[in-house]
Amino acid sequence: MIRKFTYTGMFISLIYLFCGCAKKDKVTPVVDLTLDATTIYLDANGTTDVHITSGNGDYTVVSSNSEVVQATVSGDMITVEAKTTAEAAEAVIIVTDAQFKRAVVNVQISNLAPLRVDETALTFHTMQQQGKIAIHGYAPYQVSMDNELIANVKIKQDTLFITGKRNGSATIQIEDAKGRQTAVALTIDGPEYALNLSDQYFGYANFRDIAVVDASVKSCKQVTFELVCKLNGYRGLQTFMGLEGNLIIRGKNDDYRDTHPIQIAGLGDKVMLESTHSFNLNEWMSIALVVDCNEQDIGSKYKLYINGVQDELVVQRQEQTHSTVNLASSNDGDRFEIGRAFGQDWRVLRGMVSEARVWTVARTAQQIKENICVLAEEKPNGLLARWDFSAGMETNYIQDSNGGQYETNLILANAKHNGSYTPTMVPLDAFVAKGCPASN
Repeated sequence: MIRKFTYTGMFISLIYLFCGCAKKDKVTPVVDLTLDATTIYLDANGTTDVHITSGNGDYTVVSSNSEVVQATVSGDMITVEAKTTAEAAEAVIIVTDAQFKRAVVNVQISNLAPLRVDETALTFHTMQQQGKIAIHGYAPYQVSMDNELIANVKIKQDTLFITGKRNGSATIQIEDAKGRQTAVALTIDGPEYALNLSDQYFGYANFRDIAVVDASVKSCKQVTFELVCKLNGYRGLQTFMGLEGNLIIRGKNDDYRDTHPIQIAGLGDKVMLESTHSFNLNEWMSIALVVDCNEQDIGSKYKLYINGVQDELVVQRQEQTHSTVNLASSNDGDRFEIGRAFGQDWRVLRGMVSEARVWTVARTAQQIKENICVLAEEKPNGLLARWDFSAGMETNYIQDSNGGQYETNLILANAKHNGSYTPTMVPLDAFVAKGCPASN
């Protein structure tokens, strides 16, 4: 009897053991509760869904602040809705499942109006045109542009100010204090002009400001001056361009003289050179002076090109020649001038100019000839200033569009106001059609 009871008890125990194992295999494993987003951003009255990617069913949701945000759940989808009208607010949605696993959704709410501007596209039909656009957002703002060659931009309070420099296109990017961004597409498409200085106007620039941060402009071993002009009258010592008493290009002889050479004067007239040929009136002309102080012979140190062709210089005086050229120094208030010198109205240029350039390198004959009418080089080496007289509007300056590290605008002034340098508004009708010298 004892043996039979033992076997029966063992049999019953094995049944319970096997049944227990079978029942245990059917238990659903507990998993973590996960969501497809743990932080969401909503605008005023905005709604979004959050998907439960894993969990243990029977989900419940609770908002930490139902006045800010409310949430509901259906199946594995949570719907979150913003309820506040405050400028900015935040709350947390707590999600719980049947196994008391938890997950949270951080909700950031912003009721700020989108950053916007009154115009998202702007076109200028003259190169130096100015414009402004109102900005609606939260100051202070930051502004950037992907092509700084074509315009200057700045923001004052809630207004974007744009000043054109030269033809082209760019995107202006604006960001406000809340980190929101917007953009303005800018296009400048202006015709080319020349400025008729006649004997009324002249221009001057000041390279001393550059010298404060870059002393190299005070001791240039090489320089090149270029000017495209059309003269309608002769006048003794009328000024083409340069630094009075330092290095200047000027005309020679009044109209009753038989010859009218181009004169190069420098170092207090201790060096004086003249072109072999006279220049003609009423036709477009390119003048280029190259000074290379690395050369010892005066004929190699100073070279003059008229319409891209070298003109042999006649040496009138060579008591001294340049060892360097100081572009920040002249006997006329250290100004670099085009169209007048030394405050004397009888030294004004009689005619019109279309382009002027100042280089800190010695340009080659080929470079000069190939770029007379249009500067075709994308990244010209040594271009310190470039004045394209295509403003095409009433203005008191000509924009420097050299595209380099420094920018030196050419100030326009009245040539007949007793040596005055006061900036003067030149009228629109002073801008005329641009011409190009005849090729040789």
